[in-house]
Amino acid sequence: MMTPREFLGELTYPVRSGAALVAMITFILLMSLARAAGMLGIWLAIATIPAFLRYLTMIAEARAQGRDAAPPGIEYFSLVGNVWTLFPVIPAFIIASLAGASREAGRRGQPADELSSLHGYPSRVCRQV
Repeated sequence: MMTPREFLGELTYPVRSGAALVAMITFILLMSLARAAGMLGIWLAIATIPAFLRYLTMIAEARAQGRDAAPPGIEYFSLVGNVWTLFPVIPAFIIASLAGASREAGRRGQPADELSSLHGYPSRVCRQV
């Protein structure tokens, strides 16, 4: 059984480990670049997001075995081989899809003036309804 102190120690491992901290900063910078790059950033995101999730999985596996995680290598960016390490991509994709759908549903609650201009009704009719 883990004590709360040990749990917090494991939770903050990426911040305490130099290699993991540099890797996390690099992944954050790559994802920021992918977001800012527009259409070309999609390809960078396709390579970076699975590599980041694969690295997080390897950190969890190494810490469960009581050893330090190795820094990520170029093999983390390969989409072929070690397919089992890509399993976090599926739940992450589902969560991102649900978040996007809920954001779109929130945008549908537009004011009456915008609805009336979209449907061609006078605004006073929409306000009465």
